[in-house]
Amino acid sequence: MSPKKTETTAVATVNPATDLALPDDLAQELGELNALGELDKDDRPLPIKAYNMKMKDDEGEWVPKDCFFDTSTEEIAESIEGVLLTIKKTRRNSIYIEGQGSEILCRSDDMKTGFDQDGKEIECASCHKKNWRRNEKPECSLVYNFIGVDLATGQPFLVRAKGASLAPTRRYIAKYFTSKLKLKNGQYADLPLFVFKTRLSLEKPDGTYAVLKMENLGQCSNEEIVQFKALYETFREFRKVDLDSDQPADPSTDDSDSDDDDLPDFLED
Repeated sequence: MSPKKTETTAVATVNPATDLALPDDLAQELGELNALGELDKDDRPLPIKAYNMKMKDDEGEWVPKDCFFDTSTEEIAESIEGVLLTIKKTRRNSIYIEGQGSEILCRSDDMKTGFDQDGKEIECASCHKKNWRRNEKPECSLVYNFIGVDLATGQPFLVRAKGASLAPTRRYIAKYFTSKLKLKNGQYADLPLFVFKTRLSLEKPDGTYAVLKMENLGQCSNEEIVQFKALYETFREFRKVDLDSDQPADPSTDDSDSDDDDLPDFLED
């Protein structure tokens, strides 16, 4: 089955005001969510919006690296207009094998304990493979895993940011969400990701690997925020999320050759 190209609709970018138009009671509820906490794993698989794919379609054409490939529908899209619900940080050490895809050598879903191919436990804190060594990049990559809702279809999805995509992703979160929710007592809390609509797109600044770009499309309505809050709470209760199910055939989302494959340790926490 060849990947199918989907149409995208342009939406004007909105520069949201610093003080959100939220009722005090709703703002208080949102502030108590600890909304940027990490998401536990769940057995329910989610479609992955993968990019930097190394695969060909049925006609022998390479799937563009700067397009999103939906691992469920096998459709490709240049951008996604959606709402991000929550985030989970993980680590993964993997290599790409031509014709087979990514082979995971070790993975950690809690940033504390990793498991290698033989099931051996490895403590992340003492593992040298996550550290920079002179000019050598870390073998183990930090990954931001976002669960979101595609506004065009209403379907949930998972999208990852790692390597060169980490820095712009962190800037986006810091600009709009960290300590941006003013409470009744004058203190500030983290703003949930689902308060704003986000456009996801891809850029290829060096012409080699695509970098994830996030663009704020403006605040959701109060009614939408209440609905997305319920979805957030549903996904937050999940025990497992299959974070490595983005291998539909022999593709890979490995961008380990990018210039910013990971960040120095002092920037990771």
